[in-house]
Amino acid sequence: MQTGSARLRLARWDEEQARSMARAGLPVPKEGGGVRGFAAWLGGRPAGWALCPASRGGRAGLLLELGRLGFWEQKELLEALIRQEKERGRKLLTLDLPWREQGNPGPERAGFRPWFTVSRMVYRGPALPEPEAPFFPYDDGYYRPFQRLQSRAFYQLRRENDVTPYALTPSVEDRLWLARNRRDIFLLKDQGRLAAAGFAGGGFLDLLAVDQAFRGRGYGKALTAYGVNRLLERGEEPRLEALDWNKPALGLYRRMGFAVEQRRQLLRLDL
Repeated sequence: MQTGSARLRLARWDEEQARSMARAGLPVPKEGGGVRGFAAWLGGRPAGWALCPASRGGRAGLLLELGRLGFWEQKELLEALIRQEKERGRKLLTLDLPWREQGNPGPERAGFRPWFTVSRMVYRGPALPEPEAPFFPYDDGYYRPFQRLQSRAFYQLRRENDVTPYALTPSVEDRLWLARNRRDIFLLKDQGRLAAAGFAGGGFLDLLAVDQAFRGRGYGKALTAYGVNRLLERGEEPRLEALDWNKPALGLYRRMGFAVEQRRQLLRLDL
């Protein structure tokens, strides 16, 4: 496929294109045949690629390697992929890219707009003072209270950042995931109600949530300290991710010794 740039050529992605990119020193996705899209050649040399998972659905996260491509060449590559996915009925495309103070001009010229920014944080300190809060492990009997807690705790974040659905609903998939990972999920009750919950596994803290009715009691700090200590006990370096929008959470994590390791920006394009 010849493009507007005389030096840029786009080729349908296949195993041969993947091998060419790898030989040129460019990273290639691990999805193999589970993706479709285009390889970009610049001046007869492999220069980058843009791919989309072959799965069905209205929303898809794109995979992108910009390699040696300039902003306008990035735009042409992405526009070809956008046309492909629009024909296949996609309604929303997203890109997860390193945060740049000057933005991401190539994708933005192709129509993508900044959505939100995420900070990945790491803790490299000693064990934290063990909280006195009586945390206990998750079991399936707490699925509905856990699901309601997560939905309420993150409703404002999801609504203000337009992450749909705003209110989370029960699902078999979530329930099975929680059951499989129950040893890494910890809960806290107050006045007979589920007040806080979190996850600590695989080196990551996640799902840290405090019911609005119990905020201001130090449970967020207790959740974080408890999770950090469980990871350290397993020899894992604790990490977590938080939206830059959530300034109170970022401030808490910094005060507890976390430092920003990487910032990423999610961009979106509504078709």
